[in-house]
Amino acid sequence: MVRQSAAGSRFGAAAFVCVFPGFWLYHAFVALGFIPPVLRGYSVAIAAMVFPLLALGYARHASGGRASLMDAVFFTVVGAWLLFTASQFLAGATPAIVQSHLGSIPQWLSLYLIARLLDVDDPPFRLVCRISLALMTVVVLTNLSAGSFALESNTVPIEERVSVATYQDFALIYLTTALFCAIQLRATVARAWLYSLAIAVLFMIGARTEFAAVLVAVVILEWCLARRRAAIVVLTLLFALIVGLVLQVLIEVSPENRVVELITRPSDDSSVQERLFMLESALRTIENNPLSGNFASYPPGEYAHNVLSAWVDLGLAGLLVFAFLLIAPLMDLLRQFRSRAREPLYALALTLLLVDVLLLLTAKFLAYGLTPLALGLYARTRAPVPSAATQGASRTT
Repeated sequence: MVRQSAAGSRFGAAAFVCVFPGFWLYHAFVALGFIPPVLRGYSVAIAAMVFPLLALGYARHASGGRASLMDAVFFTVVGAWLLFTASQFLAGATPAIVQSHLGSIPQWLSLYLIARLLDVDDPPFRLVCRISLALMTVVVLTNLSAGSFALESNTVPIEERVSVATYQDFALIYLTTALFCAIQLRATVARAWLYSLAIAVLFMIGARTEFAAVLVAVVILEWCLARRRAAIVVLTLLFALIVGLVLQVLIEVSPENRVVELITRPSDDSSVQERLFMLESALRTIENNPLSGNFASYPPGEYAHNVLSAWVDLGLAGLLVFAFLLIAPLMDLLRQFRSRAREPLYALALTLLLVDVLLLLTAKFLAYGLTPLALGLYARTRAPVPSAATQGASRTT
């Protein structure tokens, strides 16, 4: 496992606690009426709050010559995104959509730096990960309604309930935390138990994209880590059979669950119909504005749920830059597969990046939070540094 500097990892771990389990605890306390929604949706506010801490950690980390080309590319692209969005605001773009883009920027910076600084195999962080996953699981299991996760507040006024996060926000954090935990487990059986828990919880949360993502992530991660990949093919088929049988039972037990609705009644699902309408609208915008796109040309929230959202808002040049930001690291990771596949950090970076690209092609807006996490982990694979213990040993020889 490639290790980061001890100082940088501590900064990353502290920010992880604030952003990941902190998100769940904040919204649980808001829903229970223990605290008011002072940070509204939490994600943007906490990202802005922890960014100075992360910037300090990165400055100390980079001062040791541990910066990477990926860092420079990422920060340049985010800076260009900020300037472009500001120019669109000055040109009179819809404020709500401008605000959405601007809110994504501190989140991207913080998530990238968390992944960039963390030592995912550090014993204290392993403990933090497991406690975080356990807390999230308890929140889900204690807030079930008809087999689905329902964290609703009766104390927050209706007009402010947008401050309580959506199921997709909960699911993304649970998914990534579960994968961080999985990569820390050396025993295949232990990972299998964790995967079972994650699949069950994501089903109950009802975020269909993240539910599908965890199934894909399990296969990719185990393919990377396997000593005998021929056995993984058999195990994947067995895994698919078991998931299918379990879904049959869940269809009977929880017919109103969002995952079940998509499986059993896709043509009647309102979300599917809405997304098809948004896709058609995005294609018309691209047809009419193939080079420049048309920033904020849609009502707030009615963006294309795939990579075409980058073309609509950022134009063809923006789409190409966005594609390069993902494809270049992915090609580099695939090139190294034969020599590094069983390295846990490499396997996690490749898994998250492949899943991210799949989701962006099919279901997610350009600002999806998995992208900066995957790119931050990739940057770590390109800037290996010795552990603190190794550094100390080298100084004494």
